[in-house]
Amino acid sequence: MMMKGDLTMRLRAAILIGLLTGHIIGWLALPTPAFAVSSSVVISELQTGGVGSGHAGDEFIELYNPSAADISLEKWTLKYRSTSASDCATGWATKYTFPQVTIKSYGYFLVAATGYLTKADARYSAGLSSTAGAIRLIDNNVQVIDTLGWGTVSVCAEGGFAVAPGDGRSLERRPGVDDETGGNATDSDDNAADFIVRVVPQPQDATSPIETPADQSQYSPAAVTYLPLEITEALVDPVSPHTDTHDEYIELRNANAQPIQVNNYVLKVGTASFHLPPAVLLPDSYLVVSSADSHLTLANDGGIIQLFDPIGELLDSSAPWTTAVPGATWALFPDGWAWTATSTAGAQNIFTDTSTPDVSPSPSPSPASEGVTPTPINYLPLQINELLPDPASPATDATDEFVELYNPNSESVNIAGYIVKTGSALGNKVVLPQAIIAPGAYLSVTSGDTSLTLANAGSSVALFDPAGVQLGATIVYTTALTGDAWAIGSDGWTWTTTPTPSAPNIITVPVSKVVTAAGGVTTPTPKPSKSPKAAKVAKVKAASVKAISTKKVATKKTSSPAKVLADARVPHESWLLFALAGLTIGYIVYEFRYDLRNYYHRLRGYPASGGDTGQTP
Repeated sequence: MMMKGDLTMRLRAAILIGLLTGHIIGWLALPTPAFAVSSSVVISELQTGGVGSGHAGDEFIELYNPSAADISLEKWTLKYRSTSASDCATGWATKYTFPQVTIKSYGYFLVAATGYLTKADARYSAGLSSTAGAIRLIDNNVQVIDTLGWGTVSVCAEGGFAVAPGDGRSLERRPGVDDETGGNATDSDDNAADFIVRVVPQPQDATSPIETPADQSQYSPAAVTYLPLEITEALVDPVSPHTDTHDEYIELRNANAQPIQVNNYVLKVGTASFHLPPAVLLPDSYLVVSSADSHLTLANDGGIIQLFDPIGELLDSSAPWTTAVPGATWALFPDGWAWTATSTAGAQNIFTDTSTPDVSPSPSPSPASEGVTPTPINYLPLQINELLPDPASPATDATDEFVELYNPNSESVNIAGYIVKTGSALGNKVVLPQAIIAPGAYLSVTSGDTSLTLANAGSSVALFDPAGVQLGATIVYTTALTGDAWAIGSDGWTWTTTPTPSAPNIITVPVSKVVTAAGGVTTPTPKPSKSPKAAKVAKVKAASVKAISTKKVATKKTSSPAKVLADARVPHESWLLFALAGLTIGYIVYEFRYDLRNYYHRLRGYPASGGDTGQTP
């Protein structure tokens, strides 16, 4: 007869063998993880400020859940730290504490500054530094889940710090533009490698389409290389009526064969420094930074100018000057630096003997945007291609009217500073924000992202470059037809029932609608269907670049039925637990099958069964 101790030992052995077998099978069933994918919520995109006066508070912090399960954010916090604290263990201030909310699997959650972005899921008080800082996501157990540091080596970053995005731009976690619908799951614990600058931010909220993480192995981090610029001229001591505080300037030149995004390059004079704001400097072009914008002071009794890239590498230095020649500029020539009596702000240097200096040097050009005087170049032409004055419901005039631009050039164009004027007398003016239009591409500028207004009763629209030169003729349209776009086709301007924001025009004119190139319309026929909602500038991927790389227009993919079912399934970890429990119970039943049979027979009043019981009599 089996002793009680033997039964206990066999039971323990059965449980251990069942658990071991279940673990082995469970681990073999686990999928091989992709390279550098986070298993929890990550900070996926960050904007620290907008462009121009009144937009310093245009901030948001976007989170992404790269896991296959929904995650509760209750009592999690977002904490912010500037560079003023002495160490990374202190100096963190709470920006937001999450209530009882959940971020869905492969979904987003958007926390924006008060008054910015109508679709934000939560709000916080603005105050992020545009030059340097760090954000931490901390769970309800006070564990640091993710960190993003940007700007300088003094921030508390994961690995290396990400470059500061600059006004109107954002930092986005990869793959980002590498794969438009591939989520933001790259997490190598190195902010410098995992984040890149996005020229047109793309804030995504809890209602945005989910994005399953792409295979990260093809997006292994690559080092960022910043192209050099050179210092070419400086006006140290302007003469009256010009002043030191307003008209001193430093001139930079792009000697490379490709454009440079100068965002966050740094000019340094003595202990003072100035971060260049967003601007694209074309090849063999010049950028002039005035003292009125930079507040840098060039000492008349001698000094030196230095230029650094965004990660602090010294790119160029002027030769040191001694006593400045009033009215002359300290300029670079093939044989070195010298004083010249001819000031050439924004153009190739000209040497003129300073014995008869030009006492009326040209001051730096007037800035087209705050911060840096744009390089005086011949702006490339753009074309107005389509208008939507009266969007059909559920779209609205306040958010979904648009003016579509087309780039006919063989190179990309930054639309920052270009101007759209509307109204019968062109009295309404909209200065366009930062965005890049690739060659042959389209970009829709909407009323939701600018102060654009298109009158439904008919009006005029015209486009101007940043220098104020009108590009093309003024476009005139008559009374707008709800949902129809005023677009240019093979026979000129006409109404079409098929608006195509940020895409080539499709002209579909009802038979009974007679339209002339001058805009006359008779007997309009109601449209059979509503027009698609216009794409907003903040969501247009065609027009954004990451550090001068052009992106295409992208439309979010709709999840297939199979994908929806896959997302609704029990997470893999739950199936693994079920498998372990089932295998353990199954093994125990097998091991004690004869004991269970005999016990059953005794309960039923049967005599003990014969045969091999596996026990010693």
